[in-house]
Amino acid sequence: MTRPAAHKALVILDFDGTLYRGLCPALCRGIANADLLVVLCLISLSQPRCFFRLMREAVRLQKLQRRLTRAYEEKRLSLSSADGRLIRFFVHRIMPYCTPAALDRAAALVSRLCYPSAWRALSAVRSGCDFVVVSKSFHFLLEKVRQRAAVCDVHLRVIGTRVRRGDAGWRVEVPMTREEKAFQVRELLMDGAYGRAVVIGDTEDDIGMRDAAAEALGAESVAFIALNAKDNEIKGIARARDRPAQHLKF
Repeated sequence: MTRPAAHKALVILDFDGTLYRGLCPALCRGIANADLLVVLCLISLSQPRCFFRLMREAVRLQKLQRRLTRAYEEKRLSLSSADGRLIRFFVHRIMPYCTPAALDRAAALVSRLCYPSAWRALSAVRSGCDFVVVSKSFHFLLEKVRQRAAVCDVHLRVIGTRVRRGDAGWRVEVPMTREEKAFQVRELLMDGAYGRAVVIGDTEDDIGMRDAAAEALGAESVAFIALNAKDNEIKGIARARDRPAQHLKF
C-alpha cells in the first residue's frame, strides 16, 4: 500500500470489529449497536420511565440475538438475515424511546471507541490511498466517526444503514445486506478512478465486498484482509493459499 503505483488505491473497510473496538470486545464482539444501546440507557438514567422501557427492550433484543445466533450457527439463517432482523428491532423497538438529541449524543460517545491505533495506521498510508467505510452500522453513527477521523487527518467516506423518522415512526431506508455492501463497492470502483483496492473485514458478508472489488478491477488488483475474523467462512478465505488474502488478529 505504501509503494508508488500508477493508480491510487481504495481501502474499503468494514466498521464493527474492524475499525471499532467497543466497550468490551470479548462480550460484544465490537458491535457498535450494542454499545449504542448501553450508552442510550445510561443517558436516560435521569428519566426512569424511558430507562426502564429501554432496559425491557434491551433484554428482548438480547434474547432475539441469542436465537438468531443459534439459527446462524446451525445454518438455518444467513448472517445478513440475522443482522437485518436485529437492526430492524433496534429501529422499531428502541429508537422510538429516544430523542434525536439523545441519539446524536450517544453516537458521538460511541464514535470514541474505535481502536486507538486505527487512525495512526490509516494515516501512515493515506498518501497513496482513499478510505471508505461500508458497514451495517447506522449512518448517523458513522458520520460521527468520519468527523473524529478528520481530526486525525484521515479522510473517510462512510456508507451505512440509513434510517428516517416519519409520521409512522422510525424506519430503515435501505437495509445494508451482503448484496447491498457488494453493490456499494461496485459503484465506488466502476468509474475507473482506482486501479487497486484493499478490502478489510471480519465476517462472511465482507467476502461479498471482496468479490465485487475483484469483479470491478480484476482479482490480481484486489487484496483482502480478514481482521479479527468472526466466522469460519472468512477464516477459510483468509487461509487459502491461492487467494490474495491475509488473516490478522489483534
